[in-house]
Amino acid sequence: MLQKKFSYKKRKEMQIKKTLFVVFSTAILLLLSLVITYTYQSLNTEASFTFTHQFSIKQGLLDFFTIPTPTHISIPTSVPILTEQSETKKPTETNQNIPECGTTEVAFVIDTTASLSNAFSLLKSELADILNLIKSVSNNKYRIALVGFDIGVKVYSNFEDNNATQIDSQIKSIRLIQGGYREPEPSDEAMNTVINSLGKDGRTQNIDFKPGFGNDSTKIIIFVTDAHPGGFNETYTPSLDLFSHTLAEDAKKKEISILSIFVPTPLSDKNNPASIVKIMQDYASTTNGIYIATKPNGTGIGGSIKDFIKSCGGKLSAK
Repeated sequence: MLQKKFSYKKRKEMQIKKTLFVVFSTAILLLLSLVITYTYQSLNTEASFTFTHQFSIKQGLLDFFTIPTPTHISIPTSVPILTEQSETKKPTETNQNIPECGTTEVAFVIDTTASLSNAFSLLKSELADILNLIKSVSNNKYRIALVGFDIGVKVYSNFEDNNATQIDSQIKSIRLIQGGYREPEPSDEAMNTVINSLGKDGRTQNIDFKPGFGNDSTKIIIFVTDAHPGGFNETYTPSLDLFSHTLAEDAKKKEISILSIFVPTPLSDKNNPASIVKIMQDYASTTNGIYIATKPNGTGIGGSIKDFIKSCGGKLSAK
């Protein structure tokens, strides 16, 4: 009887030990599997793994014990890495939308009185883009002239080949006439100088404007003011409307297109701005150009110039 109890107890203990052995072995194998998985995931070479574990326990407990793992795992030799640059880098702007205007000549005819100080500052801030655009549309075959008007007409630069650097420096160095909060201004005579390539003799003009516009080119005038035309005696009369129109007709015959930019400053508000606008609109419409009024602080001046250059002086928009 005692022997039977002992035998039963012994068998019970052995069964418990075997069960614990199975549990322990299973835990070890699971841990081992995790270690192997972590290891092969960190590799950068092609690898294959087959992991099979088999052991026998007494009949009736476990005949076959296997922890399955993938029989074949391919790890790429190179993996694309997402960097901060590749996330945030924007496509570089190309010239695919830039037209070809051929040889391009651009004359800036600008009111250089202090009433246009805000607009002039905005123009200078966008000047680099404007000049680069002229280079692009002309395929680096361009000439630029710069003429200002306040007390008389001042030729800052005559047309010269590929002179963007010179124009950039000259525009940025212009000092607006202080106390120039009056009107009219000799804008008509400045336009006369540029359109008809006039010399200084008998005129309130510093130097000759020569050479003038060429023949086989895209010809553009960028005209900016907030005042009536007044001639060299700076007196506006209705007859100057007709003179301004005659100048526009001269420009049309020479295939010069005019971008008229009116800046509605407090000065113009006091001096019948509607008649100023009428004259500037006529310059644009007669030459198949464009008229635009900026905001009082000059906002829009740079964009309008760039748009006009992109249109090759209105030639593309007219098609």
